[in-house]
Amino acid sequence: MLTINLHDMFMIIYVAGVGLCAVLLLLGKYQVYCHPIIPKKLMCAASGLAHNHVVFVHLLIFLFYPLIGPWYIGRLAGDKYGVVFMWGIFVDSSALPGELTYPDAFFLWITLQLPVFILVMMKKGISLESARHRCGCWVTICMVLIVLLQLPSILSWVFLDSLLLNGPLRLGLTSIAISLWKSQLPSNMQNQNNATTKQPS
Repeated sequence: MLTINLHDMFMIIYVAGVGLCAVLLLLGKYQVYCHPIIPKKLMCAASGLAHNHVVFVHLLIFLFYPLIGPWYIGRLAGDKYGVVFMWGIFVDSSALPGELTYPDAFFLWITLQLPVFILVMMKKGISLESARHRCGCWVTICMVLIVLLQLPSILSWVFLDSLLLNGPLRLGLTSIAISLWKSQLPSNMQNQNNATTKQPS
């Protein structure tokens, strides 16, 4: 236990979590069912999300952007400008290792990415079962709480110019999360809207 590098452990947990979520989406998209391992309801929700191309692409961006894209581009310390990635920080033509960013990525995963992914999956599953209105209310409340949890880091970046809590990255991912949430209209509401439009005058 004493020989374990904590920074590498955070990176492994983060990459493994993102990979598992992406594999679940791909299994749903290509209709690869694994009944003994993955519950049928979970696969149905993943299939419903993956077959909506816009939602599928947004989910992949939501999961993979912190691994690939820059977290922040701009002034880092004093008059020095740089770019922050998960795997390194570039300042004035010099590269710093990403050991300090791996714990940040893990904290981002457990406070934003994983909860939003689970809630979006739950909302899709609830939309397939139109009778579970109360559970849908609690899922919505949890989503609102997660969005409110991101406000301190976003406001600290906007007003205090602080990057300690990854304000720019959290702002972008929270925007994607809200768009994902709004795109998941329950099936019973869709049926009601279709019925009202088809009623004769």
